[in-house]
Amino acid sequence: MSQVEGTNHTYNEEACYEVAVVGGGAAGTSAAVFTARGGLRTVLVDDGQSGVQRAMLHNHIPYADGIAGPDFYRLSLQQAVKAGAAVEQGKVVSLNRQGQDDGGWVLQLEDGRRLEAQAVILCTGKALDLAKALGLELAAGRERRYPDVIKVDSDGRTSLPGIWAAGAVAGVTPHTIAVAGDGARVAINLVSEKKGQRWVDHDVLPAMAHS
Repeated sequence: MSQVEGTNHTYNEEACYEVAVVGGGAAGTSAAVFTARGGLRTVLVDDGQSGVQRAMLHNHIPYADGIAGPDFYRLSLQQAVKAGAAVEQGKVVSLNRQGQDDGGWVLQLEDGRRLEAQAVILCTGKALDLAKALGLELAAGRERRYPDVIKVDSDGRTSLPGIWAAGAVAGVTPHTIAVAGDGARVAINLVSEKKGQRWVDHDVLPAMAHS
């Protein structure tokens, strides 16, 4: 079992989810928030190595006075849990197809745990180990520190059905506000595909809802 600090949520070590998000940086937590709020059973798997923890953010609205990366990271994970996502702390070392081509995926964690998911969103930043092991098609990156990225279509799908990618690993400029937006965008596209119709996540103020 694992538990996220600052929450009361505890989750099973072996479970089947509709979506597994790999990576707990800005892209991954944003994607998990949207898939969970979209009603999909979501697990966010994070190894605690997100580069955002070394950052000082002065350009991510609405933090006009800036926010320290470790605080941003902690609050983002808590928001994913509040949205309904399970959070598992650990490193995914392999992804394997379950059953036939239209089956789901088995995520093997470094400590031996296994998770099952129908779809996976890779939000692994510079890390391409999983993408290369899966044989995903890569493309040239535009950023100096990201010479290779996962090739995705306009919705965020990779060359393998059921595997999506978002954020810097998919070629988005590695600024937290940009990759967070891309994580949300890809998640919305995935939720829309699952529901069979375009999905949006818009709320209004309570007073306006009753006016």
